[in-house]
Amino acid sequence: MGRTGRVAGSGIEETLARCAVEARDRDVPEETIAAARRATVRAAAAWTGGVTETRLRRYFDRVVNAHIVRRPDAGRAAARIMAATVVAELRETGRDDVAVLHELERGWAGRIPVDILEEFRARLCA
Repeated sequence: MGRTGRVAGSGIEETLARCAVEARDRDVPEETIAAARRATVRAAAAWTGGVTETRLRRYFDRVVNAHIVRRPDAGRAAARIMAATVVAELRETGRDDVAVLHELERGWAGRIPVDILEEFRARLCA
């Protein structure tokens, strides 16, 4: 099973187990890892166009990042990581940069500092 090949059933669980190990290596709290696994399984069940290892990993990481961003001590680096993850995932779905920017501004504006949104706006509209 490659990162771009489709996965199903136990392949999803195997991929998420690897994601969990990697998250623990980054000192991600267990409750965040558990929430990311649950959210990724729920999301994958609804995905059209297939489930790939890459898509699972990106979604899992996005959920982890969302939890980190909500922490009071998260800091600017976590916000930038979250924005980059969202942009990468939206681009993977085939959205153009204008649509990606719109989604970033609409869905994440309250969780990402304005100056970081401005940075991504400049990148996406260049």
